[in-house]
Amino acid sequence: MNGLLQWVADVVKLLFKEDVVPAHAERFIHFLAPVLMMTPALMVYAFIPWGPETTFRVPGLGTIRTGLYATDVNVSLLLLVAITSVGVYGSSSAAGPRTRSTRFLGGLRSAAQLVSYEVPMGFASSPPS
Repeated sequence: MNGLLQWVADVVKLLFKEDVVPAHAERFIHFLAPVLMMTPALMVYAFIPWGPETTFRVPGLGTIRTGLYATDVNVSLLLLVAITSVGVYGSSSAAGPRTRSTRFLGGLRSAAQLVSYEVPMGFASSPPS
């Protein structure tokens, strides 16, 4: 039972936490970097099927048969790889101001690592010919 409500304490702490922006940082980019990292990660759940086709009985409308997913796209695997690759922009924009060469190089290195992981992922997810 220990830790059962830990997530509630974490949410409360996060809501009341002060956002410290470095003196030379651009405020908009500082805010946008985590958003660019989380948005693609959460958008991926729209393309993942969560269960088999299910029948719902709706009063006044009859029965509705639908799959348990947010959207049905023929190229959902391609969209999944494309959307996850957008997260590289958040990593490179979190590198700080462009005047500091070490931060900039660290951001470029992080972006290069993410891209180098995505290329084999794209090859591995392609159907065999």
